[in-house]
Amino acid sequence: MAGKHLQFLDHEQQLVAGVEKLADEKWNLNDWGINYNVVAIGGQPGSGKSTLANALFGAEFPVLTEGGEQPTTKGVWISTAANSKTLVMDTEIAELNVDQSLWTSKLSSTTFTAATASVFIFNVQKSLVENDSNGIISFLLGKIYAAHLAMFGQRHKTMILFAVRNCSDETSKESLTSTLDKRIKSAWKKVKKPNGLENSAVDDIFDYDVITLPSKIASPNEFDTAVDKLRGRYDAIYIR
Repeated sequence: MAGKHLQFLDHEQQLVAGVEKLADEKWNLNDWGINYNVVAIGGQPGSGKSTLANALFGAEFPVLTEGGEQPTTKGVWISTAANSKTLVMDTEIAELNVDQSLWTSKLSSTTFTAATASVFIFNVQKSLVENDSNGIISFLLGKIYAAHLAMFGQRHKTMILFAVRNCSDETSKESLTSTLDKRIKSAWKKVKKPNGLENSAVDDIFDYDVITLPSKIASPNEFDTAVDKLRGRYDAIYIR
């Protein structure tokens, strides 16, 4: 079922002309009907988000080449999982200090994928969780919350899965979870809520969890084992 990737939204957040036809020709999406899942993964440049998507779902997004060239994910790209009716979306989260127009564009991609997916995988380096001096995680969560509420209200619940990369045996998952929990709730407290949801808690609209992944480069076998475990968990919940 897996195949090459396609660009779904361009860098200006416009639907790529003819992408629906191309996707159907490549993956026979019309045969899926409405019985399929949508998973999105987002992360900063060079964070290994596309590598994780490929390893986890058997997708075929471009990754760092042997020559060290890093392809840039402009807009939103799509691929399919290898062994299930799952559409996988890949988008890049820009650094806060980049050009404002680029930041705005990539922010739109992130909020779009997070709002439309059943599962949004926030691929993040352990160092950013521990030292997020720019507040990028809380800022992005606030935008994701706002986009979701505007599109769905309480009608559609999304799982936000934090995939914390480059962890070791000494990494405290409890500490990372506690840190992220504070940012999750802080961002929710600040977001403007629509009528009827003013007193809602973040847990009413979102499920969220934290997983830790070892370095794929330094500990490839341990990384593969952790990804296999995560895949089994996903399949048990979402694949029928």
